[in-house]
Amino acid sequence: MEQFLNPSEGSNEAYFDNQETCSLEGFSPFSSSGAAEGVKQRVVSNEKMLWSCILTRDRKSLAGFSITQHPQLIDEFSREKRKGADVGEWTKLLECGESETLVQMEYPDEGLDEDEYALAGKLLKDERKMFEEFISAARQDLGCSSG
Repeated sequence: MEQFLNPSEGSNEAYFDNQETCSLEGFSPFSSSGAAEGVKQRVVSNEKMLWSCILTRDRKSLAGFSITQHPQLIDEFSREKRKGADVGEWTKLLECGESETLVQMEYPDEGLDEDEYALAGKLLKDERKMFEEFISAARQDLGCSSG
């Protein structure tokens, strides 16, 4: 996850080649090797405060991933969770050394955009499997605990 660790890189957008998805080693959200064709990735980062990656194809959003160690965002997440609020199915708080890290995934909503949902379903792995693999790759990259 070079962009997350090296803020001088800033933001970039590129088609996939043989690089890691979203500059995150060991992470591949695609259902098959040919599914990445024509997909763009946009990675944006600001040191360890915020890292995000959006996958698009033909101007349709496929999935979004974010990682943050920003204290205000983590505090807000924790506060909402304590209140019993719906914090999202694809959100998890990780322990990373002495820091907490919030990781999130966005996936198209079938009820909002059926075309995006269908395209994502065709090109990407099952949402649960993709989220688990994203969490695993983020943990490995950041040196987080497995809990």
